[in-house]
Amino acid sequence: MKILSLFSGCGGLDQGFVNEGYEVVWANDFDKYAVETYKANFGDHIVLGDINQIAIESLPDFDMLIGGFPCQPFSMMGEERGFEDARGTLFFRIAEIVKYKIEQNKKPKVLVLENVRSLKTHNKGQTFKTILSILEKDLGYKVFHTVLNSADYGVPQTRNRTYIVCFANEEVDFKFPDKKAPVMIDLFCGAGGLSLGFVQNGFITSLANDIEPCCVDTYAHNHPDTPRKNIVLGDINEVINNIDNLMRFKDVDVVVGGPPCQGFSMAN
Repeated sequence: MKILSLFSGCGGLDQGFVNEGYEVVWANDFDKYAVETYKANFGDHIVLGDINQIAIESLPDFDMLIGGFPCQPFSMMGEERGFEDARGTLFFRIAEIVKYKIEQNKKPKVLVLENVRSLKTHNKGQTFKTILSILEKDLGYKVFHTVLNSADYGVPQTRNRTYIVCFANEEVDFKFPDKKAPVMIDLFCGAGGLSLGFVQNGFITSLANDIEPCCVDTYAHNHPDTPRKNIVLGDINEVINNIDNLMRFKDVDVVVGGPPCQGFSMAN
């Protein structure tokens, strides 16, 4: 499926789609440093410039449009001027692009848009109501929307964002993904002090390791929700050479650890 990416930045949103086998055929951002970074990560299909100044007719055909249109006009961290801010009107540019493709009998199959959490409550909900009206009534999409927190999906950052997913197919029954508890591996775990904060924030420990028996026993006491089989005693070099332990690294989100400091300590 071919993707048109708008307000691409350095390609964070694009990365997820690329990982799943989608092809980004055209991307755009007006920040030259973001474009340079994007090119280094993904290739030369990104165009530097103001999307308002780029002719819609010049855009390639695509199946899906993705983009996080500028959030400052709707953010609680800004002045919340909404559509009164020129950046806020860039949503309408998205609508113009989609409308043009519809008129060319090339209606995009899917739109994926994201913005700040407060987009849904900005101007007492009127801003979001306008956006939904354009997507549903003017452009004819079936729209699904929710607020997701990146921390609930294996990312070590709390970032609440509004996601809007639109389908040209009215029969689609879309469901946003269930929350995923992030997985952690704790090396040189000691009594578990470093990892305790992660566990308290919902992380699951796939493997904890230390060479000291008393540390492993204390770790088990301090982390009662971690299965005892996941707390492994032994030399780290031998532990990770065990295929069963090595496989635990396959789907890990975070590796934490305090490697022995004696070799670098001023006390030695």
